[in-house]
Amino acid sequence: MPVTEAAPLAAWGAAEPDVGWGRWYSWPRRLEAEKWAMDRGLIGDGILAYRIEFYLVDAPFARVYCFARNGAGHLFNHPATGRPALAEPVTIMLDDLPPAELLGPR
Repeated sequence: MPVTEAAPLAAWGAAEPDVGWGRWYSWPRRLEAEKWAMDRGLIGDGILAYRIEFYLVDAPFARVYCFARNGAGHLFNHPATGRPALAEPVTIMLDDLPPAELLGPR
């Protein structure tokens, strides 16, 4: 089933890139959630995600939405809109979903 037909079980971050990961900062268990995501390579090492969606369709996976980087590795604004440029979302297969207490606000 394509991701567009499945509803996420949970989403971390913000639906709009202008809000970014900042929306997540007010959640009490965000540090545990961020560590869980880092341990699985969903964020960190220069990955500037503004949203992670979790799905379970045959197997658990995440869609990671990130800001784009130019050839030099720097963030940049889209020339037509002046807003931060966005990379295509990446699908990452997971061995497991986050624990229920970390799935957080839906």
